[in-house]
Amino acid sequence: MAGTKGPAREVMSTEELAEYMRLGQTYTYKLLMTGEIPSFKIGKLRRARRVDVDAYLEEQVRSQAHAKR
Repeated sequence: MAGTKGPAREVMSTEELAEYMRLGQTYTYKLLMTGEIPSFKIGKLRRARRVDVDAYLEEQVRSQAHAKR
C-alpha cells in the first residue's frame, strides 16, 4: 500500500480511520474497541477494513433517516 493515500486504502489505521470519518481519535478508538466497527490487530496496531467502516457509516445514515420518519 505504499504510496496509497486516503480512502483508497483497504485497511486503515485508527488515525486514518478518524480522518476518514472526521472524528476524534478517542471516539474512533471507542468504536473499534466496542465492536461497533469490526477491527483487528497486527502486532500492537489496531486496524479496520474500509468495507466495514463504510458499512457502519451506511447503517448510521439509514438509522438516522428511519428515526426522522
